[in-house]
Amino acid sequence: FVGPPGTAKSLLARRLAKISKGMFFERLLTRFSVPEELFGPLSLKELENDRLTRKVAGYLPDAVVAFLDEVFKANSSILNSLLTLLNDRAFDNGDARISVPLLCVVAASNQFPEDDGLDALYDRFLVRRFVPCVSDSGVASLLRAALDVTPSRPSKRCSKLQDGHLLSMVDCVDVQRRAESVVFPGRLLCVVAALRQHLRDNIEPPVEVSDRRLVRAVLLLRVAACAVNAAEVAEVDLLLLQHIFWHRDPSHAEVIRNFLIDHKPRVDGGDIGDIQVVGAGRAELDGLYFRYRDDIDSNAPARFWQIGGAIAGAVLHFSAERGRWEITSEPDKQPRYVSRVLPPVPVPTSRPPPVPIGGWSAV
Repeated sequence: FVGPPGTAKSLLARRLAKISKGMFFERLLTRFSVPEELFGPLSLKELENDRLTRKVAGYLPDAVVAFLDEVFKANSSILNSLLTLLNDRAFDNGDARISVPLLCVVAASNQFPEDDGLDALYDRFLVRRFVPCVSDSGVASLLRAALDVTPSRPSKRCSKLQDGHLLSMVDCVDVQRRAESVVFPGRLLCVVAALRQHLRDNIEPPVEVSDRRLVRAVLLLRVAACAVNAAEVAEVDLLLLQHIFWHRDPSHAEVIRNFLIDHKPRVDGGDIGDIQVVGAGRAELDGLYFRYRDDIDSNAPARFWQIGGAIAGAVLHFSAERGRWEITSEPDKQPRYVSRVLPPVPVPTSRPPPVPIGGWSAV
């Protein structure tokens, strides 16, 4: 998280970090921080045997989840060790390189790295979010929330978070393993490659996406698809790249989003017709029905709001009984939009529903 002081970056980072089970490590870094604060003190017993090793128990090399506040203010002796730890999940302890159980590192900073020597560390953080100050229109809501939530009466969401963790190391390893079988269509790989070239050749100043960031980005997209039980990466998943590919200018996130929407692949049945939605454009809806065709039995419809409020709270789902995709305003109500061409025979529940052919029609 990057943004001006006082925008709750540290709070966001702690909330994100604490959803996972396992040893949690947190440090505020300054230019005077020493390696012992992060990696543990030197072992005096090992020094007697002429071995320079650290006692890492309870420190960063022993952590599953870590939060590093003001990470770019650390000195070079700390940053160099962080590079190996973040990239390879390994720590050089004396003459031995040990594997670390580190699952996730969340960092916060009031400013972007000014020294080019910090670019290597900055590139290690795959997902980036700029945290601005609250807008003028949102100040009243912020103040009301501050008055309603006190230390003696935390919000329901905070209480739920404190009651139990949402993820464990086993969960994360399992989803990584299952993600290996998720298909990444070639048409979407071409879009990712074209986006990288666009950022390099058509943006001023040019945005260079490293090979490491590019590879890890597509791996993350595959994990994101797997996390919702999808068999393949869909167009909607590519929108995560707006939080990955920008460098030092947060406004480039919007540039990336617009590129992905304008350059999404055309597919049969991928036209949403004249349906317009708030919070999700045509590319998102294309991705949604590709996603939900593989999740026919979950009864987890995708929600959206039509501009003008005509179908506020509408849901997108596949009707196995009628063999078509429908958009309804309420469950069990007459659909407002249906896929134009119906399949010639009912779709067996053992097979994923088909892609809508010929777009949508209003009922």
